[in-house]
Amino acid sequence: MATTDSEIRIVMVDDDSDNILITQLLLRKSGTSADFKGLDSGEALYEYIKHNGIGSMDVILLDINMPMEDGFDVLKKLKAYPDVSDLKIIMYSTSKRPDETRLALELGADNFVEKPRRLEDIDQLSKAIFSEKDHQASVNQFG
Repeated sequence: MATTDSEIRIVMVDDDSDNILITQLLLRKSGTSADFKGLDSGEALYEYIKHNGIGSMDVILLDINMPMEDGFDVLKKLKAYPDVSDLKIIMYSTSKRPDETRLALELGADNFVEKPRRLEDIDQLSKAIFSEKDHQASVNQFG
């Protein structure tokens, strides 16, 4: 899954650059060794995939509330890519509404977490990143 024994390749898609910076800093402070890339839109993600391939990432952190194309639309497009089954897609938002969680999982996300704001919040995100993929169990939990 990772580029080295200790690095996981994470691409975060969020239109708010502060959220990208906060998440990157919190992951680093938590001791997570990651090759981290922040992108500001679904379009930027598609370009990244076009130039680097879907296999250049282990995890995508995908914001739901973005202008132009929301995270659900991006997720639908990602699921059409070949070889996407090896990629972990984690949807996240500032709130964890059951209807958003359910929809994300029904559309094929591997997990749904609230955006971390403090170091104490990063545990939930780290667990989602490093957990084994068990999409059906997640759907059953929220379905």
